[in-house]
Amino acid sequence: NTLLGELVSAYTVSGYITNFSGAAVEGAQINGSGVTATSAQNGFYKVKLESGEYTLTVSTATSVDRQITVRVSGESVPGADVEIINCDLNGDGRVNGRDLAAAKSQNNAAAKTEIGDTITARGNNVQYEPLIIA
Repeated sequence: NTLLGELVSAYTVSGYITNFSGAAVEGAQINGSGVTATSAQNGFYKVKLESGEYTLTVSTATSVDRQITVRVSGESVPGADVEIINCDLNGDGRVNGRDLAAAKSQNNAAAKTEIGDTITARGNNVQYEPLIIA
């Protein structure tokens, strides 16, 4: 709550959205704490936030959502970069069992992908929700 006439300063939080190979991700959605942004062709995004701690979610149609915590303390926060995990491994624009098969093939895994298989991705001290192959 702010008093009438009190000025509230907003600071720029910015960074680049990339995949794990370092390529820029265009069109990623950044949402949270009442702000929304979309990454540009070079992966750059920026949002304005007041001082405080915020959780932002970065997502695309073919990636695992990533959450980052940003602390704004009276100044802008450049370098809030996020790497996302692209799950469309075979490049068909969808995430399905064929992508798991592509991952297993890329890793020389011998296991066969079946409908109903569950994938749990873990990385960077984050556990993502299971994906059930349908």
